Amino acid sequence: MTLVRDLRKRADALLLDGQYREALAGFTQLVCSAPSDNHARLRVADALLALGEVQQAATVYTTLARHAMHGGHPLTAMIGLKVLTTLEPQLSSLLRSLADLYARDSGRTGVGVRRSLVDAAGEVAHSRPVPDANDERLIPFSVEQATNVSDAGESYPEVLPPIPLLSRLGASSLAAVANEFELVRVAANESIIQQGTVGDALYILARGTVRVEQDRMDGSRVKMVQLYDGAIFGEMALISDVPRSAHVVAEGSADLLRLSRESVRQISSEAPELSETLERFTRERLLKNLLDTAPLFRGLERGQRIDLARNFTALEVSAGTDVVAEGHEGKGLFVVLKGEVDVWKRDGNEKVLLATLRSGEVFGEIATLSGGSATATVTTASGCTLLFLTKESVQRLMSAVPSIRGYVEALGDQRILDTRILLIRDPDSVIED
Repeated sequence: MTLVRDLRKRADALLLDGQYREALAGFTQLVCSAPSDNHARLRVADALLALGEVQQAATVYTTLARHAMHGGHPLTAMIGLKVLTTLEPQLSSLLRSLADLYARDSGRTGVGVRRSLVDAAGEVAHSRPVPDANDERLIPFSVEQATNVSDAGESYPEVLPPIPLLSRLGASSLAAVANEFELVRVAANESIIQQGTVGDALYILARGTVRVEQDRMDGSRVKMVQLYDGAIFGEMALISDVPRSAHVVAEGSADLLRLSRESVRQISSEAPELSETLERFTRERLLKNLLDTAPLFRGLERGQRIDLARNFTALEVSAGTDVVAEGHEGKGLFVVLKGEVDVWKRDGNEKVLLATLRSGEVFGEIATLSGGSATATVTTASGCTLLFLTKESVQRLMSAVPSIRGYVEALGDQRILDTRILLIRDPDSVIED
């Protein structure tokens, strides 16, 4: 028996190679075998469009969008809707229908049961024979199968799963954002984001799989993680000009929804909740990544990390602000969430740069441990988001988790040693007043 994954991969390759009728036959076979496979139904429409059968394709896209929207697969619905609104702009009203279903105030979103798409590793079941690629019956047969959702075996759920990020918005804002999304369709191994470039958009992976890769100092490239339907990446581009930290490459053919910084700016002028929601979402993502990866928190279990996150206070600090002042009493522990800070110390009439700290790095630990005054000044080198934990909370945390006490104590000792070495005099570390 043929595996679903193999048939889909072969049909994708045929479509990319321009063998549109052969691809149509392959995708139709998938629909006949598994009527609940909305991705196969989408690709039938794509193959029809490639053949120039615009009206037939539009009919399938419309069926797909409505069925997926009500069946709890909003991102698949959005792919169909974005193609539809390109073909027939008057159908943009369907985007508002999706927004009404999946917005924050719809009353329909929550934790519920949703039938998953077909297992890519499963076998293609016996089904009605599909006409050959050269058979004139292929196109009408494919349209008939792709628009027949009565055999999909799926009753529409009462509770719909929220769309990541988007279901935090009200209906009007969600409709405006959905209208601004650009559909990006990529082939296998096509690059989506390049490490080191300045980003200007976020992406939602609506269909397919992508891999995140990172270049190392030795010139090698390593795979970091694989992302699947519903994943959001690139969101830092909407609040920062920091270069992309990794490559994102399509594993196979994939569909992505792209929202540019300029679109966010335009929508936010009329719907301020969008920028506020993005800021909050990005901060939560940064904090989660920080708690999962920063050495300071490695000794914590997942539940402890969640509890700890609630105790941090997020501070937005403008560039040039002294967060910690040398000689003043320490107030607690700071973690850089976004931006950079410079750590410096006075030596006579000169200012000596001790370090520049970036996302995930900690400061304020020496005064917190000693209970005395700060031994250096910390100044924001750019606009920053900092996480602050009071001295009392730090002391409780170190008492409860010995590994954190050990890390903070070792970090404080190392920084004192580094300061002594620098003060012997590295000419490049002197800051002009």
